[in-house]
Amino acid sequence: MRRCRAILFPFGCGQPSSTEVSLTTRIVAGDSDDLATLVAEHRALDDRVRKLGKRPYLTPAEQQEIRTLKKMKLAKKDLIATLSERRDA
Repeated sequence: MRRCRAILFPFGCGQPSSTEVSLTTRIVAGDSDDLATLVAEHRALDDRVRKLGKRPYLTPAEQQEIRTLKKMKLAKKDLIATLSERRDA
């Protein structure tokens, strides 16, 4: 079974989605609005994870959703760090 690196394909193996390509392109171009957008998206994902985490019992689908949300949060955090580094340089 082939494993992907989360940093290259945070939402699954294979080709990056058009959203990932668009976001990466804007980050490389240095669009300053993206940092605020990424932070807001990261917070929204975190809120959803916390909301699910407060439940006394999670269905298997909800458990999978939490795993997916955490991967998405990490990907957003990596992009935020990349954008911040490029902006500060």
